[in-house]
Amino acid sequence: MTYATQEVMEGHDHFRAAMVALSYPGRRIPVEDASRTHRNRTGRQILRALYDDETPVTTVAADGTTTGATPEEARVLVVNGSTSHGVLSRIPRGTEEYPERGATVIYLVAGLPDAAHLHLTGPGVDGDLEVRLPLALDDVMARNAACREKPTGVDLLLAGDGWVTGLPRTTSVQQVD
Repeated sequence: MTYATQEVMEGHDHFRAAMVALSYPGRRIPVEDASRTHRNRTGRQILRALYDDETPVTTVAADGTTTGATPEEARVLVVNGSTSHGVLSRIPRGTEEYPERGATVIYLVAGLPDAAHLHLTGPGVDGDLEVRLPLALDDVMARNAACREKPTGVDLLLAGDGWVTGLPRTTSVQQVD
């Protein structure tokens, strides 16, 4: 298999994993990475599979600095770590007429501990589900605020090394005490 063919096949695998993750919230969906030499490669591959080079992307570094598009213009927010440092509250949520204009947030969380203990309900969740995810509780609250007025909101993808988990805007997320 040529390098180009391998890249295309990996793109398909990462696209499918992201879609499955959003269809089954809270579950870790495995995705094969041919090269595990780069930390957070899964998240970068998902970004490449879902969006083209003209998509406005804002990146939040671990220290909270942002690069790329302004958060208010971003269609994608890439977060290096488990917290967006408040940037999540500034990204588009869509409108009632155009809910698909809500941004997607991709957290690059390879190697981070599962800090948030959450209770999920909604479409794609069989009854209810308790999960632990590498996500800051401030971001859980900001996500819930962004998704409060249906059908608007934001979709979250958490990408570790070789796995992805989705929290679509339709999922109810509550902190477990």
